[in-house]
Parts: sequence; C-alpha cells; structure tokens
Amino acid sequence: MISNIFLSAFIVPAYTNNLSFSSLADLWGGELAPYQNRTYVPDQRPGKFDGGQCCLVALNHSLQINDDTLEYAPGQTALRGDLGIIVDSPNPCTAGYNGSSGGDPQVWITYDWCVENCGSSWVMPRLSSAGVQDWLQPMVGYMLSSVIFCLNIARRRRIRVPERLFPKRLSSIGGICSSIYQIPLASAVVTIDTITWLAIIFPMAGPMILAGIVEGLLDIRILGVLHDGSDRLTTRQRAHMLYCALLGDLDISPAWERSVERVAHLPHLFRNRSSSATVLAIQAHRKSTRHTSMSPTAGRKPSSRANTVVSSWSEASQVTQRGIDDTKNQLRCMLQSQNSFGSTVGAAVLFYTGSFVYALNDLRKTSGYGGTAHGLAFGVFWMTIPHVSIVSSFLLAGDNTKVWEAATYGHRRRSRMSQVQYPSAPRRTSSAPNLQRHAGLLQDEGPFDNLQYKIYEAVSDSSHRQAWLWDRGGSKAVWLKQMAQEYPELESACNRILRLGWTGWALQVLSATMILILFPCLAGMMLSYSMPATGLSCRSMTTLVYGSSQTLLIGLWLFDWAVWKTRAGVYRTLFSIPSLEAKNMVRWMWYALLWLGAVTAFFTSIMGTGMCS
Repeated sequence: MISNIFLSAFIVPAYTNNLSFSSLADLWGGELAPYQNRTYVPDQRPGKFDGGQCCLVALNHSLQINDDTLEYAPGQTALRGDLGIIVDSPNPCTAGYNGSSGGDPQVWITYDWCVENCGSSWVMPRLSSAGVQDWLQPMVGYMLSSVIFCLNIARRRRIRVPERLFPKRLSSIGGICSSIYQIPLASAVVTIDTITWLAIIFPMAGPMILAGIVEGLLDIRILGVLHDGSDRLTTRQRAHMLYCALLGDLDISPAWERSVERVAHLPHLFRNRSSSATVLAIQAHRKSTRHTSMSPTAGRKPSSRANTVVSSWSEASQVTQRGIDDTKNQLRCMLQSQNSFGSTVGAAVLFYTGSFVYALNDLRKTSGYGGTAHGLAFGVFWMTIPHVSIVSSFLLAGDNTKVWEAATYGHRRRSRMSQVQYPSAPRRTSSAPNLQRHAGLLQDEGPFDNLQYKIYEAVSDSSHRQAWLWDRGGSKAVWLKQMAQEYPELESACNRILRLGWTGWALQVLSATMILILFPCLAGMMLSYSMPATGLSCRSMTTLVYGSSQTLLIGLWLFDWAVWKTRAGVYRTLFSIPSLEAKNMVRWMWYALLWLGAVTAFFTSIMGTGMCS
C-alpha cells in the first residue's frame, strides 16, 4: 500500500504537470485545429458519413482549456482515464499498432450523440488495395476450396440445366452465335445450383456429420458380423449383407428387390443334418471317383447311371462356383468404381491447409491489422464444409447409382445360369413399400410435384435414388430391418448391429460429431473475440449462434433416433411428417424446433460469410 501511494505521488504529477496548452490546436500536431470553432456540419447525403471526422469532433468536444490548463469538458463521457496519459499517447482517432501489448486510449460515444453531432448517414465502402486483399484472400483460399469440397458431397437432387442451353452444333455460324449466350446462361445455372447446395450444407452440417458417422459405425458392425463368424450365415446371406453395406444409401425400392434377384442364384444351405449329409456324400463320391480312375479297371466303361450322377453334381458345383465368383467380382468392381479417399478429399485438404499457412504468414507481416486476423477466423469457420466432405467420403456406400444400375441390368439381361434350385428359407412377403411409405419416400403426388421435379431434378437419371446425407444412417437401418425380414434367422444379428448402446453413442458417435462441428465454431469465435476491440461482436456472436443451432439440430436428430426410430422400429427421413396427429404436441414441437434450428443456422451462416462488422 505504501509503495502504491509513493509511486502515485511521483508518477501521476509527471503527467499532470504537462497539461499547459494555449489552445486545443496544439494537441497531437494540430489535428484538432479544424474543429476549434465547434461548428462542424456533417454531410447528410447517403454514404457520406465519415467516422474519422466524427471521432475528432467527439475528442474536441470532450476537452477544454481553462487558464492555459487542459482539462475534461463538463459532462463528457467520450474519454476515460488519466488525462496526462491520453495527451502523451498518440491521437486515439488516428493511432496505429506500434508493437506494444498495451492499448491506446479509446473514444466512446453514444448513438444519440453520433446522430446529433455527426449525422445519421452511413459509410460508403471504399475500394482500396487493403480492402480487396481482405476479401480476395478468404475467397480464393477458403470459399473456392469449400466449393470443391461441397461438390464431393453426395446429394439427391440438383437444379436442372435445360438442354437447350447446350450448343449442339458449333460447326455452323448459327451454333457459334447461339453459344455466346447459351454457355454463360448454363454457367449461371450451375453457379446458382452450387451456391444453393452450399447454402443447404451449412445449416444441415450437424445432422449430416452425425448421420454419416452413424452409417460408418453401422458399416464397421456389418463387417464385424461377417468377419466374426459367430452367426450362422449362408453364402447368399453373406453376399446380401455386403450388398446391404454397399447399397444402404439407396431407396429401399427398387434396389432391394434387385439385390434379392442378384443373390437368388447363390446357395442358401444351412449347416443342418441334411445339408451336412449332402456335402459328405459329394465328397465321398469325389474320392471314390478319384480312386476308380487310378485302379487297373479304370478303362472300363462306367454305367449310364454313374455318368448321370457325376454329370449332375459336376454341373451343380460348377454353376455354384461360377455364381460365387461372379458375385465376388461384382462386389470388387463396385468398390473399385468409387473414387479413392485421397483423390477425393486429399488434394482439397492440402489446398485448404495452404491457405491457413499463407494467412498466418501474412498475419505476421501485418501485425495489428484486423482484416487478416478476421480472414483467418473466417477460414476456421468455413472448416465445417471440409469436415462434412470428409465424413461423406469415407463411407462404404458409393455415390454413383449408375454402377448398381448397370450391374443389375446386365444380370437381368443374361439368361439364368442354371435351373438348379437350392433349398432356402421360406420367403416372407416384402415389406419394402411399407417401410418406404414410413420413410416418407412413397407420397401422393401433389399438383406442384411435376413442376418441382422439372426444376429440381434427380442427380442421376437412374431408377435408383440416393438418400440425403442427413438420412444416410436411417436409410441403412431400413436395409438392415428389411434384411431381418427377408432372413428371419438374421434378426438377432441385425438388431445387434443397430443397437449402438450408450457407449457407442457417447464415445464413438457424439464425441466425434461435436468435435467436428463445434471446433470450427469455437475456434472462429475465439479468434473474432480476441480481435480489437476485445469482446463479443457481430462476428463472434454469429459463430456462437451458429454452433448453438447445430447443437440443437444434433440433439433433435438423436431424440428422433432414440425415441421414434429405435422404439417404434420405423426409420424414416428427417423432414418427413408421417401420420402426425394434432394432439401429439411433442412431434409438432420437435418439427418446429427442427425448422427453427435450420433457419437460424442458415441466416447465421450467411452473416458469417458476409463478415459483418
């Protein structure tokens, strides 16, 4: 305490003794000289507001000279702190960063004072080299890279580009002239479609990442069941389970029926007594045939009955092996037809990372300049798009529906490989239409559906339709449920795959989802929060509200899965409303919160992209 009094007694007078001025024009190199008459008339024309002049006017109104001594004007609230420190510091209105950790004095004014003394106009943005740099680096480094990422994310529909916008004949003069306006129009439609898809990904990033992680976990569990061998699976069931993993992102109809046709020629023999006896009989017959061929009487002509038995078993064995090899090759080709993870995401990730390196290096060169720092926060916020693309790219199910279309078409065109019928479990009536109706995929066509689908067409003209990314986990669950109905003996295995448990949800699904979706939001918010002036501003609040809306959507997705999907056993799409009753206020509230979170995330993503100040 004594030391503080001693220091204040010597340090404070050092500033107060240096406050002798004859006029305010003597302060800060005469920067206040034009405002000594206090008759500043602001320009009220739109776009003519000058914040620098308003700051100098506020500074001039806050100080006065009394008996050649500088002091605060009565009732002023713009300046705070010791007046000696303010005078010895650079002009608060024109000060720049000088490398010190301490901040310069600030000028605080109210909105009413600003309107009264500086006018109610607004600032016209000035195009300068620094302003262009502030927008060019984030746009090229982050936005264009995110466009590459969003093109790798599978979707169900897109804006249709009319065929008349594609020039058909460039060899004629008329074709060349028409291409002058056709190509720009087609490019504009594609640009609008890409921006629209980007605007959909941003609000639904949380459910997309969550559903993708759930589907990836289901893929791991399916492969675990096939590799474990504890469940009694026939060749047909194993092949069908693999098709379920590769085709689980498609609508259940007609893909399921075609998958059933594709595995119908595979053997469906269980390891029971009769089938084991049949296998042992085949092996014994092969051994006896081999022994007979090596005996001295091998030259004898076998009986016609023996020829018939050998021919029938040989034909059945060849047909079976040929069908198994054909199925293996098709599964292998379906996997190899997909783009590798490195080629899909790796190059874009490298380009995106290079933008961060450039921003950090530029930030070191321009210390104290907020534009570069806010650009870095903008890039961190846009990391949401690469995270969605990464999750979408590591799933087993492919994005090209034409691969399965071509495979099933070729299989239907070929003749039956054999007329040999294998014993199989009794077929149950397919419930695919019922599951599809519950999933919101079978709906009555409305009067505007035809016009809607003409404008917003399917991505592929195939008969198969791919689920939206936020429905991918539920889509694969529909396939597993249908698998349990097709093969009743696999019901326990399918239920075990779908039952993730608290450990799976908390440690594997939810933790990974929250890291991928909240890290860009929190990191971007902290960067914007730390920029001068430190505190919550438009940028930091935007990312904070966006992260909160994504947390709400993730919670609603989990509630939907745990309450309506798992308990009711109906895995429907996220935005479908099947058989909602007016009395069921829980469902109506759930859908109201879903749309509230999506709309909030949409507008906050636009605000975050606009880098409001």
